[in-house]
Amino acid sequence: MKIILSFILSCLSAVSIAQVYGFVKEKDSNTSLEYANITFVTPDDTTIIAYAVADSTGYFKLNTSNTEGKVKISYLGYKSQEVVVNKNTDLGTILLQKDENILGEVTIKAKRYVRTPKGLTVNVNNTILGKMGDAKDVLKHIPFVMVKNDAISVIGKGEPVIYINNRKLLDNDELKQIQSSDIKKIDVITNPGTEYDATVNAVIKIYTSRPVGEGLGGFINEGIRSERNISHNGTASLNYRKGGLDLFGSLNYSRYNYEYNQRTTTRFSTLEIEDTSVISGNTTPLNSSLGFNYQKDDKLSFGMEYKNLYSPKNPGNVSSELTARHNSIRRFSEKTNDERRQSNKRHYINGYFNYSFSEETSIQLNVDYLNLRKKESQDYFADEDAMFTNTISNNKLYAGKLKFVTPMAGGTLNTGLEGSYSNNDNDYKILENTTIDNELSNSKNTAKTGLFSAFVEYERALGKNWNVSAGGRFEHEDFKYIQSEEDETNTIHNAFFPSASIAYESGDINLSLSYRYTAIRPGYYSLRSSTVMWNPYSYGGGTPDLKNTQKNKLSFSMGWKDLQLNVDYGIFTNYIIHVRDMYHGSDSITIFHPTNIKDYQYLNVTAVYSPTLFKVWKPVFTVDILKQFVTYNGQNYNKPYVDLMLENTVDLPHSFILGADIELSFRGNDGIQVEYSKFNFDAYCIKTFFKDKLHVKLAVENLFNTYYDGWYMNTNGIYFDKWTDYTRRIFSLSVKYTFNPAKKKYKGEAASSELSRF
Repeated sequence: MKIILSFILSCLSAVSIAQVYGFVKEKDSNTSLEYANITFVTPDDTTIIAYAVADSTGYFKLNTSNTEGKVKISYLGYKSQEVVVNKNTDLGTILLQKDENILGEVTIKAKRYVRTPKGLTVNVNNTILGKMGDAKDVLKHIPFVMVKNDAISVIGKGEPVIYINNRKLLDNDELKQIQSSDIKKIDVITNPGTEYDATVNAVIKIYTSRPVGEGLGGFINEGIRSERNISHNGTASLNYRKGGLDLFGSLNYSRYNYEYNQRTTTRFSTLEIEDTSVISGNTTPLNSSLGFNYQKDDKLSFGMEYKNLYSPKNPGNVSSELTARHNSIRRFSEKTNDERRQSNKRHYINGYFNYSFSEETSIQLNVDYLNLRKKESQDYFADEDAMFTNTISNNKLYAGKLKFVTPMAGGTLNTGLEGSYSNNDNDYKILENTTIDNELSNSKNTAKTGLFSAFVEYERALGKNWNVSAGGRFEHEDFKYIQSEEDETNTIHNAFFPSASIAYESGDINLSLSYRYTAIRPGYYSLRSSTVMWNPYSYGGGTPDLKNTQKNKLSFSMGWKDLQLNVDYGIFTNYIIHVRDMYHGSDSITIFHPTNIKDYQYLNVTAVYSPTLFKVWKPVFTVDILKQFVTYNGQNYNKPYVDLMLENTVDLPHSFILGADIELSFRGNDGIQVEYSKFNFDAYCIKTFFKDKLHVKLAVENLFNTYYDGWYMNTNGIYFDKWTDYTRRIFSLSVKYTFNPAKKKYKGEAASSELSRF
């Protein structure tokens, strides 16, 4: 701690370079002009001294030792200005006036996406994206982001950590509570810095608009969807703002009724097991939140938010017909019924304190508390026999993060400390009234993780075109796994994770090259010691001795006008995959479980082309190619996996928007699975009324009933094939009404990525 504090103080004392700063705003409305270009040149206008881009508040700074010259300010659609600098470092507020002569071109040529050294910034406010519906609908139309059912991923990076106004998302259902019209911009960070946990490979940050006026505001949203059954959801959100105080709360409910068909085939030795199932049930989560935010003079802000999830029962049923064949001759057949119930109770509190010593020097403190309790029961019936089990999981997390940001030697220093303690208890019991033959047993385990981290990152612009950053993160992990008093393991990891990047920008060209060394910690569910029965021939379980995965990743990205290219090359050590094995030497029972493989490499190439055609048509063409280099038990899994996507959005007069999204993927390896080819077609129509206060959206997913989840794997002499029609043709209608749209400005940020392990 003393070393880090000394380092911070020495950095502060090293700041000797001058800073020319100010704000850029629109003359008529006093609106901040984010992304305005500021160039500092010598008095004779022959040499560029420094260059900057205005942030979301219109603020800019120029780090320079020269305080004499001219500052040129330009913004597309506005008349440029020049300000003479003669040792006056504070330029105040510079007002730009609209240029009506080129205003018509602004709508056509303005960039929807801005490439940054760390990824991509997408402007949502006052664009067609702001009329898509909710935050998940917006993410579907952002380059490099894929949304399939409830799964969100960044191409080539995997599952991202998602923040809403710097508060970490707990589950993807929260995105449905954020209306697209409330979103100002979204940052897709494909090269996270050292302030993020080593397990984080991508970050999505969603920022909502600033408050408009004072008083009471909010929205009411209701949606209905029909597949095989009808489901519905609704959200009510209120916000009250007075002076610097924001009070906010929301309530979201949904009832999702599902039913789908599944077929699995397992072959090993001379046996073939076929399981044909109908899976049905419903979930009824109730999410609520309550919080406050206080801000004073743009220097001090603090707040707290409490979020609660209550999801009772959630009954599910798997009705199956099992058929066993020996040497292709049918030997056995029976009908089974698997009834499950699951309940979740979650309490989450996030608090924050921010203080700005100056425009560029600030300190941020965040704390987290999580209490999550899950219960699951299983009643499995096969002919006259039955099996009854009960699982209880208790999870707790305490976390804190302190971050300090300040200028240093012409750049920006970002440094801080992070700590967390998490506890995960699992208790799996086979109840006494079980009569079915099985090879399972009761299991109880506790996993405890203490994590301490210190990070530092330095970023600096070099002239007008170049930007460089470098940093490192030290992590100390103390992990305990307890199955009994006699069976306890304690593992301590100390690791340093470096990262560096260099970026170049000139006109329409953007280039960046980055390197990052990270770690992936297995989720607590993968570490469980319990084994459950899916059917008499198939079990599923965890692996308590899973190792952390280490990843070296080199990334290159390029942007030119409407074309963007991203290339990733990664090398994993102790990569985690899921395989099938024979269960404890059995000749008829298989188990699906995670395991480590020593080496895994991949090359991922993604190209995105997003022009504006005929002024109203905004297509996005995406080509994604994944090529693996992996071997497991002497077998290669290197067939490329190709995914083609075309998103179409047409902005019509009278507040109509039409859209159609097409996806075609070809058979190839994703991990050690072979994914089958797939085709999907979605369409939607959006209409707004009363100056966008009333929003109506009608959509159909999987219009031609061609999309399904299908894959197979062949591991350890066991062939397993799975086909599921999770999503049939779905019709949905959503209606939202907004009044006095004052949005909350909550600035809390999750203190630890340990949240994602639960």
